[in-house]
Amino acid sequence: MATKYKANGIPHLVIVNGVTGEVITFDGTSEVGEDADGLKFPWYPKTLKEIWTPEIQILGVKTSGNKTVEYSSLKDKYLMLYFSAHWCPPCQEFTPILSEAYTKLKSERDDFELVFVSSDRDKSAFNDYFKEMTFCALPFEHRDTKATGEVITFDGTSEVGQDADGAQLTVAKDIVSLVTMMAAVIVTVVVIP
Repeated sequence: MATKYKANGIPHLVIVNGVTGEVITFDGTSEVGEDADGLKFPWYPKTLKEIWTPEIQILGVKTSGNKTVEYSSLKDKYLMLYFSAHWCPPCQEFTPILSEAYTKLKSERDDFELVFVSSDRDKSAFNDYFKEMTFCALPFEHRDTKATGEVITFDGTSEVGQDADGAQLTVAKDIVSLVTMMAAVIVTVVVIP
């Protein structure tokens, strides 16, 4: 069961719907810590629409010529969120690899988008770091906007490093394979309904 419920360490609390068997959250430990009285139990995660409203504009890919990406353009696409920061040495090492993989895969398919969600301490650091990226970004002033979804891998950095050009991917593989290849330290994947 530890593998099924991603219990890679302890303590680890998973909340499961007793009727459907569907996982409500893999991070019950944090939920209990933040809501010890259980007022929000069973701690269903907020939907992307509840957190990331259409009014929040995404900074566009520099090569596209568009300054922002309309929320509606993400409809029916897989959205990958890259949580990173300029001050983080492993992130600085990984971002160019991710940018290269994104550029290559984006030239082959258009059913996904990758958005940088900053943990930088100030806007100047954010701007300097975003200049190095080939993908979109959530504006610095909205960096606390977090989305929920299924975490595909916590070790995406090494997975991308092992196959940076995506040679092991085929169009026939499902999008989870694509996401796994492009995953960062933490990438959350959601489908925009």
